[in-house]
Amino acid sequence: MASMQATDVDGCCDEQMTELKRLQVAHEGMRLLLNCDVKQAEELFKASRFMGPELNVGFSFVTMVRSIMTYDEASMDAAYRNLEATEKFCGTGGWKLFGGLNPAQEALTPHERLYRQAVVADCLLYESILVFLRQGITSYVKGGYILRKAWKTYEKVFAELDTVCSLPCPLTQPGVLSPADEHVGTSVYDDAQDREREVVDGGGAVEGHGELVASLAAVMEGIGGLDLESRLMEMGEAEGVQGLSDAQDDTPTTTTSGSERRSGSSSPDPNTVDHPLAPGRGVVTESGSSQKVATSCEADAVAPKTGAAKQGALNGASDGYTLPEVDSSVTSLDHEDLRLRGAVYFGYGLLNIIVSLIPPKLMKVANLFGFRGSRRVGLQALEFSSKSQDAKAPLARIALLWYHTIVRPFFALDGEQEAAGVTEAEKLLREVEKLYPNSPLFLYFQGKIHYLRSDLENSVRAFETACIQAKDQREVEHIALYEKGWINFLCLKYSDALPCFLRLKNETRWSASYYAYLAAVVTGVIGDAKQSRELFLETAKLVKKKNNNVEKFCYRRAQNYKIAASPLMSLETQLMAIEVIYLWRALPFCGEEVRRQLLEVLQVPLPPEAQPFHHALCAWLTGGVLNSMQRFAEAERFLMDAMRYEGQVKNDLHIFSFSLYELAMVHISRDEFARARNVLNIAKDGYSDYEFEARLNFKVHSALSSLN
Repeated sequence: MASMQATDVDGCCDEQMTELKRLQVAHEGMRLLLNCDVKQAEELFKASRFMGPELNVGFSFVTMVRSIMTYDEASMDAAYRNLEATEKFCGTGGWKLFGGLNPAQEALTPHERLYRQAVVADCLLYESILVFLRQGITSYVKGGYILRKAWKTYEKVFAELDTVCSLPCPLTQPGVLSPADEHVGTSVYDDAQDREREVVDGGGAVEGHGELVASLAAVMEGIGGLDLESRLMEMGEAEGVQGLSDAQDDTPTTTTSGSERRSGSSSPDPNTVDHPLAPGRGVVTESGSSQKVATSCEADAVAPKTGAAKQGALNGASDGYTLPEVDSSVTSLDHEDLRLRGAVYFGYGLLNIIVSLIPPKLMKVANLFGFRGSRRVGLQALEFSSKSQDAKAPLARIALLWYHTIVRPFFALDGEQEAAGVTEAEKLLREVEKLYPNSPLFLYFQGKIHYLRSDLENSVRAFETACIQAKDQREVEHIALYEKGWINFLCLKYSDALPCFLRLKNETRWSASYYAYLAAVVTGVIGDAKQSRELFLETAKLVKKKNNNVEKFCYRRAQNYKIAASPLMSLETQLMAIEVIYLWRALPFCGEEVRRQLLEVLQVPLPPEAQPFHHALCAWLTGGVLNSMQRFAEAERFLMDAMRYEGQVKNDLHIFSFSLYELAMVHISRDEFARARNVLNIAKDGYSDYEFEARLNFKVHSALSSLN
């Protein structure tokens, strides 16, 4: 990473651009990408991709983003090949047979060598995302294997940073809170382990199937899917998790051995070449076959052509494209230690957070495969990377925004304080609003901040603007479109919500059955029983994975209308609408007037033909709404009434487990903590194998932690 000799920042060296110029071009490419100028960003990176590793990986990253936006298989294959070509571009040829660095490695400074290894780890991380998106067991196995290679590479680079960098580690020592992670609790177990740590950075891991791979796949889907909060929930539901553990905040680490520190090879884990899970280098298709990378394509992507073509590339032009003048905010280079750490900390921090969110039941399996995650270290690393000069700084900001606006409220990391992460999120947005005024991603997070503040009117405006700005990025547009429909749903503006859900059902490959279910519920509430039944039938047909708890729930409800429309469809769809609002933790964000209207619907006397299911569902939801309005005495009466039907309802056990949770909240409001703890344990342990079990366990875990 040491600066190369150059005549001026706008010119080129004898061999390639100056490091400052490369950094400026990389920043400009990321700015274009995030401001929806994807084509211009791709042209910029393509013309300069042979000038340095940061520009080569920039080109590969843009093609990956473009392929995900279109979800075209050919584009995803090409993006995968580009990432592999970037790995080769950054490769240094490995070690000599009898030890020591080969000539290619000796020509690089230690900072340059570590930076290139970090780029290789980034490529492996991006490759794992592309493979996970293929879905299917073969893709999950290969994706998990590639993700492990990425993690081991990050580990090795991270462990070697202190031996290369002269400046001290910027991360706080274990047990010391920084502004980025002051909300993260520390348990007695963590403190004891902190004293035993030998790695000052606090994020190393010890050396060390299907369940882990499926869990990691769901987390990656949660990053790039549509209904992000549902994707996060799916991570643990199929396994019947028991909630998050405080001990995950900071897991114990061990010092990397001397042999492991010698990580000069571009291959992240040379000892696993013959691993039984090691796939051939290529893209796994839906059928499970592997497509080998064309040698000619790789060679063309790895190095520029010789002769006139090479000279043209060095002058900043490729295929008739001339590099534009870059008006960058980066006018001088920071210390090389800071730039190197900023480059490494993005992927390292992101993976730390992702692994820390794996449920405790699966964490033991993750540890066997070498994964260790510290939420505290991950947050500090991302915060540092977001303020660095590395081109991935805006991606680190997006990762932090995702954590503060989606992960924290969904996993109840702050108890019932759903808006606890808003302050940090607003600060992150203020830092970038001038650089990315038209970015639909940052507009999306602006809408999420308004949502967490229960400012639904401004929230829907932000999502509408994001939809307009993302017209050329379909998947980003779909994310914002879902939120727009969801907020209209919460405001009981069903006619405005319906077109959003119908469009998502028809256009997206993600959770189509869920959107069909929402559309069926909305049309039923509006009063169109015929279309509602048709949409329920379509919901059942769109289900792809019945082991997915959300789709399983939608399928089971839709099957009730397979033979004929129910005479109580109007009542049932109204109850189902309120049920979705409750299960998706949206009641706290509904205004007082909306909750009053929901209560009016629930308190209409049920018809004589109503079944025990209808009575139990109505009583539970009434108690939940009353609790959200702090009318605890009335809520207790309805919740106790719901429990009377426990033996008469077989397929909807979530009604009774959530009723017990709400009863525990009533006891807490009266300072009856012992009774509340007892009821919470019954809710957690008394029922199993039902939909949304993990969702309840997250809430129970948070409540028990507050009682303790």
